[in-house]
Amino acid sequence: MVARHGGGPPRLGDPPKPGRRQPPEEKRPAERAQEPPRGVDLPPPVWRDPWALASALAVVPLVLHSLGAPLGEPFADDFDYLRHELLEGGGSFFDGGGSTLWWRPLARQVYFGLLSPLIVARPGLVYAFHLLLLAIASVLLYRAFRRRWPGSWSAACGTFFLLAESTRMLPAWPSHMCDLGALLSAALALHEAACRRLATAMIALLGSLLCKEVGVLAALAVPLFPAWEARDRRERLTWLVATAALVGGWGIAYLAVQRHAHLILPHQAITDPEVLAVPLSLRVVWALANSVRAVFSMAAVRERWETGIEAGMAVVLGAAIWRIVTDRASRSRLRGALPWISWGLAWFVLGTAPLAEVFPAWAPYRSAFGSIGLAAALVSLLAPAGSWLLAAMVGLRLVAFSLSPGPPRLVTAAPMESGAAFDFPKLARLEKFVRETRTLLQRHYPSLPKGALVGHHHLPLMTGYAFSGDKALQVWYRDTTIRWVSFEEFSARPDLPLLTLVEYQAHREPQLALVDAGAMRALLRAMEYSKQSEWDAALAELQRADSLQQDPDAAVLLATIAAKRAILLSTIGDSLGAEHEALRGYALWPDNPDSRYVIAKRRFAQGRLAEAQALLDTVVALGPGDKGAATLLGRVREARARLGR
Repeated sequence: MVARHGGGPPRLGDPPKPGRRQPPEEKRPAERAQEPPRGVDLPPPVWRDPWALASALAVVPLVLHSLGAPLGEPFADDFDYLRHELLEGGGSFFDGGGSTLWWRPLARQVYFGLLSPLIVARPGLVYAFHLLLLAIASVLLYRAFRRRWPGSWSAACGTFFLLAESTRMLPAWPSHMCDLGALLSAALALHEAACRRLATAMIALLGSLLCKEVGVLAALAVPLFPAWEARDRRERLTWLVATAALVGGWGIAYLAVQRHAHLILPHQAITDPEVLAVPLSLRVVWALANSVRAVFSMAAVRERWETGIEAGMAVVLGAAIWRIVTDRASRSRLRGALPWISWGLAWFVLGTAPLAEVFPAWAPYRSAFGSIGLAAALVSLLAPAGSWLLAAMVGLRLVAFSLSPGPPRLVTAAPMESGAAFDFPKLARLEKFVRETRTLLQRHYPSLPKGALVGHHHLPLMTGYAFSGDKALQVWYRDTTIRWVSFEEFSARPDLPLLTLVEYQAHREPQLALVDAGAMRALLRAMEYSKQSEWDAALAELQRADSLQQDPDAAVLLATIAAKRAILLSTIGDSLGAEHEALRGYALWPDNPDSRYVIAKRRFAQGRLAEAQALLDTVVALGPGDKGAATLLGRVREARARLGR
């Protein structure tokens, strides 16, 4: 910071002091109101402002900590909007844009209408575009606060929302244009308000409202933004009336669209009596507490490293309070900061409290908008007490951000639990699964015939909704007649003319393979023959399944065939043959329960009880309803107890 005047750090909210050297003509009160406080220079043009560049480059940690994920890959809700635009011809500005939830036309109809082809074909470019918007939002916030603050303080405030684990989600998923657009428009509205531009501030607020309902908060906060002072009561009233009229008009339009398009709000879909019984006050506390944790990159479930971050922040806040208590100049500066602290805390609380409606499904990305206010409050408190405290807070947040989980390298069978219904590792896991599915299918089937049926087998947990029913296939191939077939449906109707099945395998790379529909039908027939004790016919069908499967990477299918053959051979008394097939199936797919059962049975017969129990413990844990495995496990434990092992 370069100060124009002596006398120590600037005081937030200080008016320009009279008695200084004046231009030839006396400045009018309106002009003086827009001067920065004593000790703060007017910011240079943005292209010559190093703090503006630093604010823009604050997106770099987001990129570095997201490497390895297929960022920008559309999934889930994206396919609702993409199908609506690409296959249904779009539609009215006054509907859900392909969804039955919310009216967000700017972030849905306009965004997907313009970018749909790019989202499907070049998702990486969409991610880069979102990063650019985040950088612009950061610079706009910096410039808004820079009207009254030094550069370092303003940059700390403008980049605050970026340096958090939860913000990694905003550029990574096309559907998050709702949150990103609302935040960018709010940043623009604050910037225009700081520059005293009513018309453009109202346009920006309208953009925020048309992206997401949280824009109402920005509309409440902009007329009260401490970065500008009204010339008189009339000007303040003009801003308040303008924003009230804007929000009122938007609200009327929203209710009309909701009724006309039969849209619902998420809280209307909550019917769980236990959730509804939780008092609103507790849900608000839940939202505030999780939001504070999210902006410091801490998950809803505690991790060991968080204690150090919490202790560090306690030291920083304690030092600021001690400085204010013991130093008269700091107390004086705090008085000038009180309007900023009040405004920031109000923004944070009002922006976070509505999240009580989504209880108990926490998603940390929702904290980004409210964090703008928390940033203003913290910087206003810490910076006047000492710039080193501000630097310490930024450093602690960077450390916490770096310690948060990165994207998973593989698609795990179950998502990593963090206490959140949806967070960045879960998002990256779904994007990776969808990307690999799309790539595999389009490599083997560049086009699909009309009415094609594609199955899936052995899906990892909580990934089915990533395809939004049949919409992913239909968007990829631009055909509304093709659809997914679940394995349950195919098992019940093996005569379905299935083209192929996409099979997931947790412990191999590649993690997806194509299964021939004929091979799967033969396996299903073998299982039916086995139920009827027709062993020879069952073995013949298993042999047929082996011969029909063309892709040798389909480890789960090939392991299942081997394991079923092992069960049959064990039943007819061929113990050596059963063990051989069971070991082959186990090598292909270690979690295969039938292979584990046959091997355990053989080890039990050989007196290798510890090995048998270890195998059976896993089988029973994975399938508690497996009565055969549970019975054999009981016998193994009894034998070990008798022998004292």
